Parts: sequence; structure tokens; C-alpha cells
Amino acid sequence: MKQLTPLSLIVLLAGCASFSGSGDFDATVTNLQWRQSTALETTAIFTVRLENEGTEAVEYTGGAFKFYVDGRLMGKGLSNERARVERLASATVPVEVHLRNLAMATRIKQIVEARRVTVRTDATVYLQRGGGERRARISKESTVDVADFTPTR
Repeated sequence: MKQLTPLSLIVLLAGCASFSGSGDFDATVTNLQWRQSTALETTAIFTVRLENEGTEAVEYTGGAFKFYVDGRLMGKGLSNERARVERLASATVPVEVHLRNLAMATRIKQIVEARRVTVRTDATVYLQRGGGERRARISKESTVDVADFTPTR
């Protein structure tokens, strides 16, 4: 599944949102690559950019990511990748995400008719800093006007 479909557009829009809420640590989905697709599920690899705005290095030890469209869970991914994020720097990690095709398919018509969609990404990331591990819950929601992504003639 390599073409841009309504599903990939919504997923990409959901992924472009920055997570925030953990103080000096943010994450942003910067890319996605399709891996495989079945009738019920599509697997993609999201590239997540981790940003450390703090004055100490932090070790990202993993995370759980959930993607919602208009309040309905569309997919989730887990990452046990480790990445050292230096102070005032960023790093990227891959996150394998499993998207629910049937959940998305039931929403496509409503999204097209409404011309507007709310996308939300919730994440729990695990960070080590100064010898201790903490869990940070981070979330971002935005509303996207589908007309902004419709080609004009």
C-alpha cells in the first residue's frame, strides 16, 4: 500500500501533531512508511522525532502511542527502542503502528461529508534522567479542514 489514500492522509495529519505536556520533552511524528496491509489491519512505521529542551541529557527507553480520528481509536503502536537525547537536541526512533482498517473505513464517508476532522495522538513515553525513570503522558489534538488538502482545478 504505497499510494496516498484517505486513510494515509488522515494518519499523516494525525501524526504531524506535536505531543506536549511533559515539560521540556516533546515528540513529533515526522514520517510514515507503509509496511503491509491486510483486510483488517495496515502496518506502518512512524518516525518519531524526540526533542529535549532541557539542560540535561535524557534517555528515551520506549513508548506507547495511540491515534484517534474524531474520538475513535484508529490504531496504536509500541516502541522499545532506546535513544539518548542530548540536552537541547533531538533524535528519531521508529514506531511500528497497527492501524484498524475497518474503523477508518467507517469514518471516511463522514469525514468527506463533514469536510473537517479532529485528530488526536496520545502517548506515554518512558524517560531516564539522573538515575531515575519517569513516565510522561503527552497528548495533542487538532482539527483539520479537509478542504485545505483537496486539489483545486
